[in-house]
Amino acid sequence: MAATIQGFPKEWKIAGKKTSAYKQVGNAFPPPVAAAVGVAIQQALAMVPQTSTVTDEDEDATQIPAFNVSAEPHAA
Repeated sequence: MAATIQGFPKEWKIAGKKTSAYKQVGNAFPPPVAAAVGVAIQQALAMVPQTSTVTDEDEDATQIPAFNVSAEPHAA
């Protein structure tokens, strides 16, 4: 029941005895929160320009590639 309250799927297997299982669930980052954080990071990275300009006092501006990340969330 504690795992369900934390948002773990019913088919999720938790190893160990009762006390160990409670510790694992209690110390875990809830899956729905982890998914939301992952989507937020993905969306933030999608807003990064595809190329960035880096300047150095001794050199001309240089184009460097940026991350290419899709803003589409993955199905959970």
